[in-house]
Amino acid sequence: MPFQVLIAPLLIWGGLFQPPDRIAFADPQLGASVRQIYVTTSRLPGTEPIANRVDRTAQVNFARFDVSIPSTHRLGQIEWPDETADPATDFAVEGQNDLGSQDGLSRTLRQLPSNEVTAFVHKYSTTSSEALYRYAQIGHDFEIDTLGVLFTWPSAGRPEAYVPDRDSVLFSHDPLADLLTDISRRANKDIVLLAHLLCTHRTMQVLRQLAVSGRRGVLNDLIPVVLLAPDIDPDIFRAEAEFGGD
Repeated sequence: MPFQVLIAPLLIWGGLFQPPDRIAFADPQLGASVRQIYVTTSRLPGTEPIANRVDRTAQVNFARFDVSIPSTHRLGQIEWPDETADPATDFAVEGQNDLGSQDGLSRTLRQLPSNEVTAFVHKYSTTSSEALYRYAQIGHDFEIDTLGVLFTWPSAGRPEAYVPDRDSVLFSHDPLADLLTDISRRANKDIVLLAHLLCTHRTMQVLRQLAVSGRRGVLNDLIPVVLLAPDIDPDIFRAEAEFGGD
């Protein structure tokens, strides 16, 4: 196996609170920490909830979000805003920049000085808005200083919707494989890949897909793959991992 796989068996993740399906914009706040996150998604985070979360589309969007984290932030928490955000006490979005295409994302990443990207694939029952704030929280709390890339897929955003979410992850295999390929080949960056719960199994399948499609070189740029609370059978994991070997 050309890449190292790390297993994180437990991750504290927000409890049973069902967050609102929206982000809120606010002006920059003195003393707040700002995380720049590059997002690849079929559903851009927005200020209004998504009416039909199970509706899937093959269109992929690329954007940068600047997420502000308040100085009063508590580790492991997202300080959710109401309809309007107070950046002194809430997570907020200071800015959004449309990157246009996969090529636009690759060019932007290539021009940035860091040689490493940390890419995050979120868990099930997570909307794109929650995933954006959650990745900002993780990056802040763990002091991740690499470039942050978030891959979101069309989750229904409900705990009882495991089966629709499972199918949505399958639907998103190719965009994730293409994203990793472009970060490696076109942006010329090493990749730390984080995948959580349901997406750990699907991520291993994507890595297998890269291997069989002539893109083994991408696997060499994974340093490492981190599976957070993996939702994958051990035998299946071993089979997927061994397939990626040299």
